[in-house]
Amino acid sequence: MSIVCLRCRPVIWLATLLSIPAMSQGWDKPPLLFSHVEHPQIELIKPLLKQAYNSLQIPIEFVAIPPERELRAVERGEVDGITARTGFIESGLSHTFRVPVSLLDVNIYLICRIGVVCDPQMLNEPLVSVAVPSGDSIARLILKDRKALALELTSNDQLIELTGLGRIDFALFAVVASREELLADYRVQVAQPKILQTGVYHYLNERHRHLIPAVEPALQKALRDASLIGSAGTTQDPSPDSWRYEPAR
Repeated sequence: MSIVCLRCRPVIWLATLLSIPAMSQGWDKPPLLFSHVEHPQIELIKPLLKQAYNSLQIPIEFVAIPPERELRAVERGEVDGITARTGFIESGLSHTFRVPVSLLDVNIYLICRIGVVCDPQMLNEPLVSVAVPSGDSIARLILKDRKALALELTSNDQLIELTGLGRIDFALFAVVASREELLADYRVQVAQPKILQTGVYHYLNERHRHLIPAVEPALQKALRDASLIGSAGTTQDPSPDSWRYEPAR
């Protein structure tokens, strides 16, 4: 027979309350510092994070960090989290955790110059060179078990422009899923199906892991609000190239 301790209930309720982040009483610590890489899409994501954390009464600040340093900085606790990166970084993280809200969906395609056979199977041809952004970890993952050789270029912009001009035959190109139709503006072929799809997420250092249950719904609401604004035609993109996605190194 189970025994119910009525006198214990207030203690249990108190413990439950204490386990919830005391955000309703205001944040009494320094602002959270989130790193980011330089990219137009980050400028669209920053307001989402500001809205989400403002609703929790948590001040935040941003600092630009080169992508090759960003993971080390968050793992060491030099910053409180990462503004946004693809899920592919997670294999290198042990002290940093994803907020499970996809901020962007990114698709990776093989694009080809006009006049060549454009098929994802070309990645398995040993004599084929495929242009990729320099140092891109996603491209390295895609080509790891394929025979094609990587030809490193500076950026996604270079990839699509040189492919459109016919100066390179093949390239791996990342594009925000909701803006794929803009690929039609370039004189390239797009191989189907897509090579890969990935999400872009916000990350927190382990010392702030307890915030994730509160940040998740706040970020979902910020995304819904942004979607409503966009449907009204008032969203402002900071760059005409903001639909392109530069995979972080």
